[in-house]
Amino acid sequence: MRINYDAYRLERFLTQQRLADRAHVHVKTVMRAEALKPTRISTLSKLARVLKVHPSELVDRSRRRLYPV
Repeated sequence: MRINYDAYRLERFLTQQRLADRAHVHVKTVMRAEALKPTRISTLSKLARVLKVHPSELVDRSRRRLYPV
């Protein structure tokens, strides 16, 4: 199952840049996360907080690997 990560962002009318700014991460970090590239847990938590979802909702367990802080 693949999570449509950017759907959460688009439902909130956020651009990748705006999400990155609000989460205090680089826009390329958002791009990588949306492409289901390996993402640090701390980054995932920042993005989830801005998107107002639980971090587990952003994880595709079949494809994604998380890296501890």
